[in-house]
Amino acid sequence: VSPANASRAAVGAPRAVLAIFNNASSAKKGLKELRAKGHRGADAQAVCNFFLHNDGKLNLEHIGDFLGSGEDECKEVRTMMIGSLQLSGLSLDSSLRRVIALVKLPGEAQKIDRIIETFAHHFVKCNPGAIDHVDTAQILAFSLVMLNTDAHNDAIKKERKMTLQQYQNNLRGICKD
Repeated sequence: VSPANASRAAVGAPRAVLAIFNNASSAKKGLKELRAKGHRGADAQAVCNFFLHNDGKLNLEHIGDFLGSGEDECKEVRTMMIGSLQLSGLSLDSSLRRVIALVKLPGEAQKIDRIIETFAHHFVKCNPGAIDHVDTAQILAFSLVMLNTDAHNDAIKKERKMTLQQYQNNLRGICKD
């Protein structure tokens, strides 16, 4: 990468490139169109850099849907993006907030779970001993996402919102070791 291109990547993409991505019906279609026009590299690292360097300018729903997909490229980008976050010394909930700031979690539970699973592996790697097992971190992080949805979704009536006791009961016995 030339110094000119490196500094341009650090600043972010031109508006026209952002518009192509944001106006596409999905991240995959937006990336395909950008590649066809010669704006984006074809490898996962280029996609990861594009997402990270344009944080706050890209459609977060597109990014969340892309990262939650099961395809190899999506998994590679998801691992690189989440793996680039500095989570050492942070609590699980603070670390999870860092991930969620980069994406809008998709509505499909399987896609959310893929993102959370990648997050849990990275969190445990960055914070050895903080949580007993990756599965425990994954279950706890997923439960926090669901608790947040329950608490802030207006479609759930107040009398049906989860209580502290219900939340604690849901997490009983999640520790592996």
